[in-house]
Amino acid sequence: MGFDRCLPCLAGSRADSTLVASEAVRSARRAMSNSAKGERRGLGSLSARGQLGIDGARVGFARGILRRRRRSRHANCQEDPAMMERTRTRKRARAVASARVRPPRAEDLEAIIALDARVTGEAKPGFWRHKLGSAPSAEERPLIRLAELNGRIIGVLVGEVRSWEFHLPPTGWITVLMVDPAYRRQGIGRRLLAEALDYFRERGLPSVRTMVGWADGDVLSFFTAMGFDRGPFIELEKAL
Repeated sequence: MGFDRCLPCLAGSRADSTLVASEAVRSARRAMSNSAKGERRGLGSLSARGQLGIDGARVGFARGILRRRRRSRHANCQEDPAMMERTRTRKRARAVASARVRPPRAEDLEAIIALDARVTGEAKPGFWRHKLGSAPSAEERPLIRLAELNGRIIGVLVGEVRSWEFHLPPTGWITVLMVDPAYRRQGIGRRLLAEALDYFRERGLPSVRTMVGWADGDVLSFFTAMGFDRGPFIELEKAL
């Protein structure tokens, strides 16, 4: 079945192959030994050929049993949804290692809009056209990084430098960080954030900030794991 097998089946296949190979080696040694004994007894090569036939039958029988066991094991894996999901996650993790992080291009607009719609449930073409549009100066352009895998955009980060808001010196801000649901918990968000942190460090900024909703437990856990802590401000809001 090639690489579409689940990991337990592949592991079993390797072990079974080793067992069959060992059995074949033992059978060959027995045949050689019996051949030597037969020649000493004057039986010639007939006994050796007979022994080889018997040993070959034994190996064939053993291989048949092992093939049935492998099919049974693979069927059990296919019936276990949790095991299948773990297998798919491992495969995606191996594939994600080849993803690259890069700046956006004009032709990425539609893919970014589509990813945002999948993640948030709402398409915002105007917002993204503004973000990707030209700014008066390079300093005012937002930081945007994309994670791309096999030509598909699977992650987006947007950041910017804000100066003197709330009496703060120039500070880095992460305003958008999203990853395709099919590729989460595989290091894509970490790689995007690492790019942003390097970007802000190179500009000599003292700190980086972001905002997280109280209900976004996964997002809060992610930023906490990346070294973020509660800041010096409290957000205030009034309904209109």
